[in-house]
Amino acid sequence: MNQRMTILASGLLTLLACTLPTHAMELEIGKPAPGIKVEQWARGDQVDSFKKDHVYVVEFWATWCGPCLRGMPHLSELQEKYADDVTIIGISNEEPQKVTSFLEKPEWQEKVRYTIAIDPGRNMWNNYMKPIGRSSIPTAFIVGAGGDVEWIGHPASMDQALDSVVKGTWDAGKFKEEFAAEQKTRALMNKLRKPMAEARNKKDYEALLGYYEEIASADPSNPTWQVNSFKLLIGPMNQSEKGYDLGRKIVAADGKDSRTLNSIAWYVVDSNEVRKRDLQFALSTAMKADKITGHKDANIVDTLARCYWEMGDRSQAIALQEKAVELAGDDERSREGMTKTLQEYQRKIKEAKTGTE
Repeated sequence: MNQRMTILASGLLTLLACTLPTHAMELEIGKPAPGIKVEQWARGDQVDSFKKDHVYVVEFWATWCGPCLRGMPHLSELQEKYADDVTIIGISNEEPQKVTSFLEKPEWQEKVRYTIAIDPGRNMWNNYMKPIGRSSIPTAFIVGAGGDVEWIGHPASMDQALDSVVKGTWDAGKFKEEFAAEQKTRALMNKLRKPMAEARNKKDYEALLGYYEEIASADPSNPTWQVNSFKLLIGPMNQSEKGYDLGRKIVAADGKDSRTLNSIAWYVVDSNEVRKRDLQFALSTAMKADKITGHKDANIVDTLARCYWEMGDRSQAIALQEKAVELAGDDERSREGMTKTLQEYQRKIKEAKTGTE
């Protein structure tokens, strides 16, 4: 189904992360990465140290973390793409038996095709995650050919960075500045988390909007909080004119983030909180996302179909929904949901024809 960014965001990439306890110290971009010390290697060859002229990805995950599991097939694809240049190491802090039993299941034997390590003593967690005050998983660290930490973030967004590190064109200095700004934003989010929760519970949307705008001002490069403001405005606050004005600014400024664009369009056509649906805005936004992805993203095509359905173009909606089902491929959950939507469209068309006969 569609990737939905809700107005209840609690952090950067909040839809894609699970949370564990931590405390903050310090670890720097461009400095040597901590060494490798784990209790057990569950899949792939043992890695004793970071070899020169080879790139590594150290990724923290858990069997209970849905976003971690959804990202595993893509990590496998990256491992295969950079087979000669990169070693991806997924590290779980869980008990060995739990991890090995999970990996023995046929589904995960197929989907996990990279190195897996088990570290119940949390040596790696303490050396990587704690120093940056990070608690969300999955989180990945790219260790460059020189042994330095080059990039930190959600593995779903590391493709470009990994490619640049492998090619030797990565600007670690620039990313260090960006990461420092992100850390400041995280600190602000932690400070505002309780007030935001209270505002949501009290339905004090003016206060909640103020918090969203404060975080957006602190991190203007991240559209998440502007999108949250947009959804709050056209949804619970029912300030459509102001909300769609903001939405148009976000879409105009956002050149490549298809997920953000799709999230905006889907909210307009799907959310029960939206009282005034600007279907033309939703359609143009979804079309921009579709163009970015080359008409190959099932979620975005699914959104396009919904836009046309709501606008009354039934034949175009059916054609696009069929395409979405096709694009869903082996993603059983998405394919099942999109197939149900297609069947619902077909049923309503049939009922409409029966009613006119």
